Amino acid sequence: MNRCSWVNMNNELYIKYHDEEWGRKSFNDNHLFEMLLLESFQAGLSWECILNKRENFRAAFDNFNIDKIISYDEEKINKLLNNKGIIKNKLKIIAAINNAKIFKKIQKEYGSFSNYIWSFTNNKVIYEIGKTKSELSDNISKDLNKRGMKFVGTIVIYSYLQAIGIINSHDKDCFLYMEEKWKKLWRSYTRNKKIWKTFLESLVIIIIAFIFVYYFFIVKNNKEISELRGFLYAIIPYLIIYMVTFIKLYINKTKLKKDNPDINLNDINEQFYVSNYESYNRLKIELKHNLIESLVAIIILSTILSLIYFCVNKNQKDFEKNIIVINGIQNGQC
Repeated sequence: MNRCSWVNMNNELYIKYHDEEWGRKSFNDNHLFEMLLLESFQAGLSWECILNKRENFRAAFDNFNIDKIISYDEEKINKLLNNKGIIKNKLKIIAAINNAKIFKKIQKEYGSFSNYIWSFTNNKVIYEIGKTKSELSDNISKDLNKRGMKFVGTIVIYSYLQAIGIINSHDKDCFLYMEEKWKKLWRSYTRNKKIWKTFLESLVIIIIAFIFVYYFFIVKNNKEISELRGFLYAIIPYLIIYMVTFIKLYINKTKLKKDNPDINLNDINEQFYVSNYESYNRLKIELKHNLIESLVAIIILSTILSLIYFCVNKNQKDFEKNIIVINGIQNGQC
């Protein structure tokens, strides 16, 4: 199983953190505060060093209870400075207490720190690799510094955003990178609102057109059902086209699952993903064309039916008028 290149394969704690936590979206304020505190202590050090001391930090900082940390006094600070299990840096310890207070203020202002931090991307995940900072981390770092936080430089914040899932930076050959692509692919197939919206809109248009013609011909003008056959013959093929299109989507999805019965994400390579994504895009285009064809067909059909009705109605009136004239002649009235 391939993992990101930075993972120390000899450190089980590091492996577990990578597999179960790093890069996964987090909206829990307790976890967000814990990671922010740990990241601030990482400044100038390796993350593996901090991770190895994580449980020591948890015990020393009262399970990362923000309300308790805010109330830390000099006695507690001195106690932390004598704790060999954590990073004994007075500036960072004082910064942790200060940052906790500002974290609390942000919670009150935004309802939660999660609302604040995710607002910078409108709740969207950024996918990028090979970076240690970005415009996003610059902006968040500046804002936090402006609010008074310490040890929250752009590099620290970028690392923090990676840890809490706002930035997904798994290497391309990492199994979690492929897992995310797999999820995105299936979200595209099963949750793409545009496809369903297009499909439903086209059906609604067809149904409305049918109801209109039925009412106009049958109810209002007492025509025979047989006069609707032409309309039905024109509509049914388009209903079939849409059914076939969605059957294709389902078959394609089933085939992908069949080809990967255990959904072993490690075996999904770049070419596999791209080829199926292109196939999906072709189906979207096909569906769009079907909608356009249906709209054009309905417009043409409605025009033809209106002309037919006009001609039939006109001929019927002319015929009835001629009958009246003939009857009048026969009766000697003309």
